[in-house]
Amino acid sequence: MKRTIFLILVGFSIGAYNNYSNTHHDLAVMDGKPHYQLTMYSLRTCGFCREKREQLRKQHIAFDEHFIDEDDSKWAEVTAKLERAGYPPSGYGTPIFEANGNMLPNNPKMSLIKSTLRDSLPGAAG
Repeated sequence: MKRTIFLILVGFSIGAYNNYSNTHHDLAVMDGKPHYQLTMYSLRTCGFCREKREQLRKQHIAFDEHFIDEDDSKWAEVTAKLERAGYPPSGYGTPIFEANGNMLPNNPKMSLIKSTLRDSLPGAAG
């Protein structure tokens, strides 16, 4: 009897953990919507962009994507944002991210994207 109860509790615990890990995100999500803004500026032919897109999707991080090789206005937009943020006027690697208004050029690591999002959320300790 004790063994049956133990196995039931272990099974319940494993199920609860799997449910938590599949639905919990370490970024602010309320009402099913993320409370952050992440934009990825990409090139259609960029392997790094494709890789980063897949990483974001696997980690359930919502983002908007603009292809700067197809839309000249988005290229001008990201260039202006980078210059306002103090980056030099050319020579960026893709993908380029804007995380809650913070520019992250040159294919930043996922840890930098996530920490920038977290740190720039309203009420985040900084």
